[in-house]
Amino acid sequence: FKTAIPKTASISLSQASGKDDPEAQDHQLVYYSNDALERVLIRETVDSKQAPAPVRNIGTTSRYFTLALLPMPPVQASAHIQGQAAFAGTASLVVPISGNTFSIPLKVYFGPKELDLLRAVDPALDHTVDLGWFTLFAYPLLKLLKVFYAGIKNYGLAIILLTILLKVLTYPLTYKSMKSMREMARIQPQIQRLKDRY
Repeated sequence: FKTAIPKTASISLSQASGKDDPEAQDHQLVYYSNDALERVLIRETVDSKQAPAPVRNIGTTSRYFTLALLPMPPVQASAHIQGQAAFAGTASLVVPISGNTFSIPLKVYFGPKELDLLRAVDPALDHTVDLGWFTLFAYPLLKLLKVFYAGIKNYGLAIILLTILLKVLTYPLTYKSMKSMREMARIQPQIQRLKDRY
């Protein structure tokens, strides 16, 4: 008998998290589409999502590590995110098939969420490191920390030097704030007298 040739092929990554896992809040499914990384938290249920082609990568992440699949040109893959069970989900690269044979050229990264390593594989992978709203300041500070570390080969001392540098740079603001607080403290009795009187 004849079977119909499938129109798509998919490669999937699964992520599961135990109910009492202390790192459960860090387990995520991710996909990079439309110049942004989308995150799907592995909670009690995972809602299905579709991302149209081209998707630059899909992956699973934990607090310190990530596993990512990156389709290589000329592959135009889309992404499909779906729940499996409670605290589990799957991210899939979906690739169209034409003809009787097909191949899906991929890059695979499995390793720590170290920015330089991630960028060496693909610049978009560094978005898997979630620095939150502090991202704008975090990248330059991290570079500066690495410069200090390259010079003294000790992260403890590098952090101390970075802290001192930040204190020196923010001293004018701190001084102005303290001066303003002293001025407020000086006029506070007069304000209190006016409150009592009126």
